[in-house]
Amino acid sequence: MASTYTMAEGETTDNETGEASANNQPPVKRAPLRSRETQLSALAQQYQQSGETLWLETSDGPFLSLFLKEASGLPQGGIIIIPDENTSPDWPKVTRPLRQRLPLYGWYTLAIALPDRIERVIPKRTLPVLSAVKPTNGDASNNSTDTETASSDGSSDSVTTIQNQADDKAETDLKQQQEIYTEKVFKRTEAASKRILKQGQDRIVVLGIGTGGYWATRFVHQYQGTMDLKLLLVDAREPTDIKQGELNELLRKVKVTTLDLYHGNRPAMTRSEILADKRLRNARHYLMNNFHQHRMPILPDNWKSRDQRLVRQVRGMLNTYVIKAEEKSRRRTVNPAVDPSAELQPGSVPAPANKQPEAI
Repeated sequence: MASTYTMAEGETTDNETGEASANNQPPVKRAPLRSRETQLSALAQQYQQSGETLWLETSDGPFLSLFLKEASGLPQGGIIIIPDENTSPDWPKVTRPLRQRLPLYGWYTLAIALPDRIERVIPKRTLPVLSAVKPTNGDASNNSTDTETASSDGSSDSVTTIQNQADDKAETDLKQQQEIYTEKVFKRTEAASKRILKQGQDRIVVLGIGTGGYWATRFVHQYQGTMDLKLLLVDAREPTDIKQGELNELLRKVKVTTLDLYHGNRPAMTRSEILADKRLRNARHYLMNNFHQHRMPILPDNWKSRDQRLVRQVRGMLNTYVIKAEEKSRRRTVNPAVDPSAELQPGSVPAPANKQPEAI
């Protein structure tokens, strides 16, 4: 016989009790994200014992960098690493493997932290809100006369003038902020270059990753006449507040050896590959013989093989276009009469240039 059960007043089921208790519990608070200053402080503490932490001084105050001496016994020069925005001098992707492994092949590495970006101030409202100027249906006929009067009095022209003035002020403020930030980046990169020179290394490669490639290019363009600089870009691009195409304009003015490395899998064109293609076209159009570009395929999520391939590629480019190219140039300078690139038959001796005819 079927039995029935009627719940007493105030009695609840287990599900309802669970839901009620869950609702009564305070929401779980997520741990707040660490500020960039906190992240850099933790990074400095992490590498303090190994001696990699290095605080460099500028007129704006000290800033963090990570320094490693060459570990091969045959020093090749120094590399200043400018990381991508919103990253750090020890970012696991690209930055860390390059700064830690290139010293094994004779390079001093010094990765610097970029200054904090200046937050853009939201401009104050200079025009009335829409609800204050938009007429309702009932007042449309009355306001039509007022609108004609306002237009005849020139009030609409004054509104346009105020808007134009506000736009001009916002553009001026943005340019001033960009100039201040650029000066800070230059001060940090210059302090890093002085540290490399202090190690007795005159050959300096400025390596820029992501948006760091833009700042590296600007620095090399500015100081290429006063120091022995080389430029190395990895997936370079402009920051968001810089107009597109400015990097290509800067590259045309760089006269030193420029190495451009990017990741891409053709025929699927990634953003990095599209920008790299524009740089290559720019170099070919302006006959930039100092520009050398290489593509690296995008590997699956195998960080170990990816990092090894990256370091091997960068090392090979530096060895080919910097070290060997300079050795070849020195040989030509020492003995300009002999062309070391000329192909000779085995056992043959190159004929001296400009040989005077024998007197008869």
